[in-house]
Amino acid sequence: MSAAPIVVKLGGAQAHGPWLKGWLEALAACAGRVVVVPGGGPFADTVRAQQSLIGFDDEAAHDMAMLAMAQFGRALAGMRPGFDLVEEESELRASLAQGRTPVWVPLRMANAAGLAASWDTTSDSLAAWLAGRLGASRLILVKHGEAASWRVLAAQGVVDNNFPAYLAASGARACLAAPERPDLLAAALEDKALPLIEWRGEAWLKPSVESVQGVATPIVSAGPQGDAEAIVCLQGDPGTCADGLDLAARARL
Repeated sequence: MSAAPIVVKLGGAQAHGPWLKGWLEALAACAGRVVVVPGGGPFADTVRAQQSLIGFDDEAAHDMAMLAMAQFGRALAGMRPGFDLVEEESELRASLAQGRTPVWVPLRMANAAGLAASWDTTSDSLAAWLAGRLGASRLILVKHGEAASWRVLAAQGVVDNNFPAYLAASGARACLAAPERPDLLAAALEDKALPLIEWRGEAWLKPSVESVQGVATPIVSAGPQGDAEAIVCLQGDPGTCADGLDLAARARL
């Protein structure tokens, strides 16, 4: 049986960033194991701007934002051999089976599933939903942020407002990957090196720098000053950290 895929949400902000090429190389090196969910980036920004000028409703804006994701996805597929633009789950799984890198266009599957059509459901939520649909073991969001509860990240605007619900339903673990560190992708696939957003363990364990096999080992990442940090929250009560600390509290090693 093949291993569960990893979903990587590559934010559209990387379209004009200096690390895009590095991420494409890292993703290509993991072909057959990762599914790319492109953000909307500058294409989605245009939709937002035009909605305020033209006045179309949020449902139309949501469809157009997903088409913006398709535009960035098409750009990615045009930059790297072996990247397949896919719309259906069957196409996506076939691409993985062939050792290629599927880049998901969400419009058809998202609308067929009746996902919420608003700006509260962005590419972050769509990536979390897809992770659940595919039975993915991990969701990696390429964006800046610190390890925390997904509720905190939503309140901070790091992820959209519906992301907590979609992530909780997905069964996947979610991590943040700093845009400037595409080199960590391979390590993340081996269950190391990135800060968790959601922890689904059933009991508190002290964070460890070394990855250990099993369901109760938090993932730790070196911070800007070289220190390691992680947040661990209890399954069933994601609003409270296991030792009773506030969500924003950080367990430092």
